[in-house]
Amino acid sequence: MATVIKLKRGTSAPTTGNIADGEVAVDTTNKRFYVNNAGTIVELGINPTEITCAGTVDFSGATVTGITSTGSTLTGGTINNTPIGASTPSTGAFTTLTTAGDMGVNQSSPDARANFTTLHVGEGSSASSRILLDGQTKWALFSAAGNVFGIADETTAGDPTRFSIDAGGLVGIGAVGTASKLLHLKHATPAIRIEDSDGGYGEIEVDGGNLVFKADGGAAVADSIMKFEIDGTEHFRLEADGDLHASNDIIAFSTTPSDSRLKDDIVVIDNALDKVKALRGVSFTWATGRREGKPDIGVIAQEVEEQFPEIVREKRMVMFDNLEYKTVDYDKLVAVLIESVKELSDKVEALENASTIN
Repeated sequence: MATVIKLKRGTSAPTTGNIADGEVAVDTTNKRFYVNNAGTIVELGINPTEITCAGTVDFSGATVTGITSTGSTLTGGTINNTPIGASTPSTGAFTTLTTAGDMGVNQSSPDARANFTTLHVGEGSSASSRILLDGQTKWALFSAAGNVFGIADETTAGDPTRFSIDAGGLVGIGAVGTASKLLHLKHATPAIRIEDSDGGYGEIEVDGGNLVFKADGGAAVADSIMKFEIDGTEHFRLEADGDLHASNDIIAFSTTPSDSRLKDDIVVIDNALDKVKALRGVSFTWATGRREGKPDIGVIAQEVEEQFPEIVREKRMVMFDNLEYKTVDYDKLVAVLIESVKELSDKVEALENASTIN
């Protein structure tokens, strides 16, 4: 048998004396409906798109579509076929969920913040709260226990496992919750790569405890270089052929490989003294580069090349004007001077012997 709802009419809001429990009254003056819900008069304002309620409306077992609820508590029913308060969707999901104020997820009293709307996840009593990004394999996580925000694997409990920012502002990638520097990377093959749109990149990595610097110009650049600039000025350049250019002195303790096992066709330099006599040791002033106008001493590369072409090379002077100039491997002149001194010594000994005989 159908349920009969008794409807009363009046020109003002009813009282419990006017309508009994379960009865409905209409205020024809204010266009409002009222219902006696277990001794409490509940006011319902109804139009085709909106329900306003000063109390609680029980929608258990009902489906509400195309209606906006304002100032009410929904205690039953479904939204887009999803039971209100259900932990998982049954036959559908929320397509749009909007709010004009702060919103809580597992949080009955979301914290309010000035100047923006808050989405408050969790109740603060749990070790962590997570937001699952649909279709992805990671969680966004704030761990209250460790005061860490980060991204974790989907099934990993506790602190985030991929990325974190702790209370001190330290960023951890892999080294989550244990970052000891401003940016702390931890991985089996940790590396930082900076890549441009042409595929060229620079990379810093750690390989077996060794710090490695890499540069690859990609398809657009045949030979990569590494530049070192200070205050906008280039001071060092390492080229793909191994040449290291410096704009000023290189101060270091160094050695040069000279093992006989590394050398073939070993021949003593002949006529070293005559060749040295053909060279000039000169003083001069630099005409260009960082030392322009400064005095110096040395030899002339063109003169050295005539006697010892193997120690003169043409190099592009990237720290000067990017033109090619002749360079001298001054270290190699030591071998020439050794043999010239020996030749001069032989001549001195010959003269001394001749003087003794006479």
